[in-house]
Amino acid sequence: SHRLSVRTRGFHPRKRGSIPLGTAIYLFMFYFVYMIKSISSQKSKTYVGYTNNIQNRLLQHNSNKGAKSTKGYIWKVIYKKKFSSKKMAMSYEYKLKKNRKKRLSILKQN
Repeated sequence: SHRLSVRTRGFHPRKRGSIPLGTAIYLFMFYFVYMIKSISSQKSKTYVGYTNNIQNRLLQHNSNKGAKSTKGYIWKVIYKKKFSSKKMAMSYEYKLKKNRKKRLSILKQN
């Protein structure tokens, strides 16, 4: 999604790094829908989620700081899809979580 940040206070012309009052800064952020698979158990377990930083999110899952259902397992990313907005990513995540056939086909490919 596009995030707009407008500088409103604190501009000082002699300090480096300052930007003029009212200057707009566009930050473009991508979101990913991902599917992870447990590699530490006999039964294959999967989890679907969305994030804007896959590496950090996988680290959270593997250090028991992710979703409650992912605790106690070691995970690897087996699928990811990029989106330009959070809304689109959340919508696709919901559809993928509900679509068992799609999840199984992704699982069989890996």
